[in-house]
Amino acid sequence: MSEKDLFDPKLKSLLRESRLEMPFPDFEEQLMETIKKDCVRQKSVLKDIHLSWLFFTVGAIFGLVASFVIPTFQKSILGLDIHYLQYPLMIFVSIVIIWQFDALIKLTVRQKQRRE
Repeated sequence: MSEKDLFDPKLKSLLRESRLEMPFPDFEEQLMETIKKDCVRQKSVLKDIHLSWLFFTVGAIFGLVASFVIPTFQKSILGLDIHYLQYPLMIFVSIVIIWQFDALIKLTVRQKQRRE
């Protein structure tokens, strides 16, 4: 007997045992649909992150401009001169900008790590 004849029945039995049964008939279609949805979701997340950066930049610029322009008005708010509100407003806007900038950087880095 040759080596081929010795391994052939074992190989056949192993192949028979390794045959996978599908859990349900349309398993492959559902799996492919799930993969397609995940791909679309990934593209949507990237688009949302780009929009987040855009609106963050616009909001930060608006907040800084408002912090410098509002004190030039000659009005009072609730009996307080608006010049006294300039520094607390600038501190508040700066804290919000730094907080949102940090969150946006973390989100962007996390998304890049998932893609790799």
